[in-house]
Amino acid sequence: ICQKIQDAVDISDVFNKVAIHAGKTSPKTLVYAVHRIARYCRLRRQDIGPTRRAARFLLLLESLQRNLAHLDAQALTDLSWSLAVLNHRDNKILAGLCHQLFARVEEFSPANLAISAWSFATLNYRDDLVMKRLNRQALGRLQDFEAQSLANLSWAEATMRFKDDV
Repeated sequence: ICQKIQDAVDISDVFNKVAIHAGKTSPKTLVYAVHRIARYCRLRRQDIGPTRRAARFLLLLESLQRNLAHLDAQALTDLSWSLAVLNHRDNKILAGLCHQLFARVEEFSPANLAISAWSFATLNYRDDLVMKRLNRQALGRLQDFEAQSLANLSWAEATMRFKDDV
């Protein structure tokens, strides 16, 4: 199904591929579809308003919100990035993403930590407990961070005016 979504020619085609395979798609595949939609909007500089308001998009997000616990760290990161690119600030799904990140921060790679922080900052969504836990995880693994990930994490913390007491 992911290959069919990847081969989709536009956003409507992504929605159609998901609809055709409704009931047979895993939550991770649904994240892939949202990520693909975000990439289409970003690369083709499409107006994101109609996509964010589309009933099919909102149904896709509702399904994902119910299944966040079944996603791995990469899928959670991809979903948060996609929401940021689409400028879709849904407090319910963002709270769910934060809950998963807080509970499973050790599973996140340095890049996942940085992209998640960047996504929350881009959406102007702040959860200090999650940021503190993310920040402390990052501090313990600084040697594993690439320069871009450090820059993204620093930008996110500066944008949110986040300060940790460590």
